[in-house]
Amino acid sequence: MTTITRREWTDREIEFVKSNYGLLSQKEMADRLGRPAGSVHGLIKRLKIPKIPTQREFAVYQGDKFLFIGTMDYACERLGVTEKTFRFYLTSAHAKRSNRNSIHVVDLGIWKIEDDVI
Repeated sequence: MTTITRREWTDREIEFVKSNYGLLSQKEMADRLGRPAGSVHGLIKRLKIPKIPTQREFAVYQGDKFLFIGTMDYACERLGVTEKTFRFYLTSAHAKRSNRNSIHVVDLGIWKIEDDVI
């Protein structure tokens, strides 16, 4: 029979989860803390830790020409395409099929929305 050893959360670990929930996945936080993902999930639920407001941004190019940077909604509106089409632009299948002058999208990552912007 396997014995489960429970380890108390340190203040530093709790602060890490509070400052990264929304920017990192629960699995990423668990890996960095050396804890199971379920443990991180339980801490978030138990302490009712709110997610940090974030947004994912993308850079859009046509061939080598830079067009703009923005969120998925903004990019769909500017390009006149659906979200499904935009997501296709992010796939390797699109990269294989596209020519030099096609639309190319680069995922720039997740960014924290600053309080003064909301």
